[in-house]
Amino acid sequence: MATHGMRCRDWLVAPLLLLFAVMAVSADAQAAPAPDLVPVEGWLERLSGNQLPGSGPSPAAPTVAPGRRVLAIRGTLPAAARPLWTAPLQADRLLGQARTDGHGRFRLLLPPGPVTLLIEVPGGYWLNRFDGCGDFTSLQVQPGLAPVRLVDDRGAVF
Repeated sequence: MATHGMRCRDWLVAPLLLLFAVMAVSADAQAAPAPDLVPVEGWLERLSGNQLPGSGPSPAAPTVAPGRRVLAIRGTLPAAARPLWTAPLQADRLLGQARTDGHGRFRLLLPPGPVTLLIEVPGGYWLNRFDGCGDFTSLQVQPGLAPVRLVDDRGAVF
């Protein structure tokens, strides 16, 4: 029997080695690393009552807002000068969500880039900060981001 450089045993071993190599490459391709996620931390305050400075009574102090849902949306959302977003949120733009703890604090792990944080309220989502271009204020998620302060000021007078 002519061997042409390979022995009989090699005919059995070579396909097995090839199979293991293909399986290893396939496993690596499926386990591609996700983009680095950045921790975004902050707190949610509730303002109510008179917030006007002046000779009258002192403005009401902010209170903590435990158990509230904070949503992270990719990019910016048009505000149309209204602090309440009532349109449905596109599921493909939802990056994450968290509930505030007993002290109103929240923590999210988000991919780098522009993100809008919204507070879930009855009837929609609230964010009372605007960027001057007709959109809700967004933030640039990047390592070293300072804690974010969200304010629910429904019912406050300014």
